[in-house]
Amino acid sequence: MKSPLAECPKCKGSGKIPIGSGLLDTLNILKAKGPKSAPDIHWILDDDFITITAINQRLEDLRKLGLVCRVRQGRAFIYSASPKHIAGQEGK
Repeated sequence: MKSPLAECPKCKGSGKIPIGSGLLDTLNILKAKGPKSAPDIHWILDDDFITITAINQRLEDLRKLGLVCRVRQGRAFIYSASPKHIAGQEGK
């Protein structure tokens, strides 16, 4: 199966880039479970080989692609799938 495509942030959306499986797994958690922090996602994944730092990086990459939004809650960021993703526009 082909990887879904997202708008390229470097060319302001005129090109498309594939979303890797790690990013897609993280995005699917947010879509299915609602807003979560990086530690929440780490706990849901339950994978000893993925660190919270890696989850944070995935979330930042998804944010730069415009596929997730974040809000600060205390010292943490809470991430959610963006309306753009929910509308199904990420692969078009």
